[in-house]
Amino acid sequence: MEDKTIFTLMDSLEEADIQSEIKYPDGRLIRSDVDRIKKRTYAVLQTSPKKNKVKKMILAASVMLAVMLLSLAGPANVYANIQKALSFIPGFNVVVDSEELNNFVLSEAVSFESGDNKIDIVGAYVNGQKTILNIRGQHQDVDKEVYDRFSKDLVSNIYLIADDKKLSSFGSSIGMSSNSWEGTFIFDKVNDVESVYVHYYDSIISQEIVLQLDMKLARSYEDISLLGPNATVQDITIVAIPNFSDNSLVVNLANLGVQNGRVQSYVHEKIELVDEEGRSYPLSHRSSYSSPLSDFTFDLSEYRGGQLKLVIPEILITVYESTSVRIDIPDDFATLNKEFSVLEYTSRITTIKMDDDGNVIMDVDLYEDENIKLKSFSLQGMSYSSKLSEEFTIVSYRYVPKTFLGKQKLTFYNPRLIVYGPWELEISK
Repeated sequence: MEDKTIFTLMDSLEEADIQSEIKYPDGRLIRSDVDRIKKRTYAVLQTSPKKNKVKKMILAASVMLAVMLLSLAGPANVYANIQKALSFIPGFNVVVDSEELNNFVLSEAVSFESGDNKIDIVGAYVNGQKTILNIRGQHQDVDKEVYDRFSKDLVSNIYLIADDKKLSSFGSSIGMSSNSWEGTFIFDKVNDVESVYVHYYDSIISQEIVLQLDMKLARSYEDISLLGPNATVQDITIVAIPNFSDNSLVVNLANLGVQNGRVQSYVHEKIELVDEEGRSYPLSHRSSYSSPLSDFTFDLSEYRGGQLKLVIPEILITVYESTSVRIDIPDDFATLNKEFSVLEYTSRITTIKMDDDGNVIMDVDLYEDENIKLKSFSLQGMSYSSKLSEEFTIVSYRYVPKTFLGKQKLTFYNPRLIVYGPWELEISK
């Protein structure tokens, strides 16, 4: 955070506005809160009260006031001004650990528009291993056949020019909806972050688009609560970054704490926003197409004031782990009850059979307790389909075995787990 940014923010605040945000009698802060603000302030400054005392005291006073307002008022009012994306990676809705240094993020979204056609680079993230982009595009009145061809060539039509070379994407995840799309694209790590250009050939409008990325160093706050209201369940923290408009609330969700994995979904169908009297406010819009959907808009046209609570009953996570088992492929049918574990969660292959077309049909009884429910696995190195039972307790896999008889090695990987909450986040307007 630069000095001039802080002082600009402070100069724009009126004393009456500051006083209105202090909720204590006679406008005084409790001593413990002052100490808490000081601790956070020096963490942001990456210094201590004893270093560069005169210079830091002036800057610390300004930062302390900004942090105090953010702590009491919530992030909606001052989020943009103090560039609070220090541990929050904008455009991806993730929070990195404070120990992860030298992360670079996009200063602001970069856009191109031509008539009804638009592309937005909403996030760029460079860490010690790779470069990741989150891009949204939009076209209007496009024939389905044309759009299908466009979608097939999308990955190859996006590349970076950085470090004096061309970088092609080696991994991507793309979601399509009507004539809009969103994709996450992974490239090799960029070293010279001050000169990064995104090249995108739009085959629909037959135009090469070049956009330069303005990157900045991301710094991490010590306390995640600076981002907004948060709750932790089973060591997974979810943070809500709220922004109010006249008749709506936009909530941007971020998360921290999924070890060797990621949040796949916040299960938006079950998310609820309620007030103190129990009134529920409907989800009117959810943005983005690739997982996890994390920007949610709620209709507040009937809102009468007071505290709001965002309730997230469960989330879906993917964990990057695997395990292998060897099973006998029967001539027709066999009951196995073969146990295997991923992490500490044990599931069972209950039955296995061959159908008339030579496919293996394998039923797996999935692990479940009061906190966790396994939903599915991927099968490594083979083509397969899967289907959950109506009770969501057994998943049936259908695949072509490598050998028709004898031992068959199966590798279950990337389990998807439902983690039960609820996460309850108090949101004040």
